[in-house]
Amino acid sequence: MTSIAILSEAIPPSQVLSKVFKESNGFSDEGLIAATAKRVLLKPEEVRMWFKHLEVVTKEAAAMRKSKNEGGTVADTTDKQPVRDSDGDELCNTCGEFNPPEL
Repeated sequence: MTSIAILSEAIPPSQVLSKVFKESNGFSDEGLIAATAKRVLLKPEEVRMWFKHLEVVTKEAAAMRKSKNEGGTVADTTDKQPVRDSDGDELCNTCGEFNPPEL
């Protein structure tokens, strides 16, 4: 197999992290974080940040689905300007992190 074929079969880190997070049901111990970090070539701190972000986003989505199913309305935030720091980094409305990982 050539290196070009290997590269074309690579899975983006965001997909690997999302899959590991879902398979662990949101529970991630240090062993899982270390193994995932090695797999996606990130620092364990970055994997923890991703998992924290995914946990917050998952809870937020569940709350929104519950609100919709109960006949409530979900606030529309699409017309709001994003909050940015002095360097221009965008603050995530969901997890509160600057420049969170994209899903």
